[in-house]
Amino acid sequence: MYCHNCGKEIQDGSSYCSHCGAPQAGAPHYSRADTGWDETFRAAQEQAAGYDWWSLGGFALALLGIGRVWGIVGLALSIYGLTNCRHTGKKGRGFAVAGIIIGAVSAVLWVMVLLGLFSLATDSFWILHHLSRL
Repeated sequence: MYCHNCGKEIQDGSSYCSHCGAPQAGAPHYSRADTGWDETFRAAQEQAAGYDWWSLGGFALALLGIGRVWGIVGLALSIYGLTNCRHTGKKGRGFAVAGIIIGAVSAVLWVMVLLGLFSLATDSFWILHHLSRL
């Protein structure tokens, strides 16, 4: 017996070709529609299609990155997500706004830490400079 697809010799009575995997005449053919998988996948896609992923990602990064660099990255993603929500009409505007607020707080914390470190470094330099003159 020979495969109908690739033409290679296969075992007599085989349902599928052992070389290319093509179903042979008389073999039962199953599709995804027979399993119900298509309907489940379609429902999951429709549910997920309602939310903007940039907004959700920005909110998650801003929340997880409070006081860290990830908070600033979350701020940027949330801003992009908010504009994307306006253009596409998807849900997620609230997540984007919350991500922007949390990310902004994180950015302010970073600026305060950097200013404090800069101030500490310049003050200690000033003190060392005046102590060396004594």
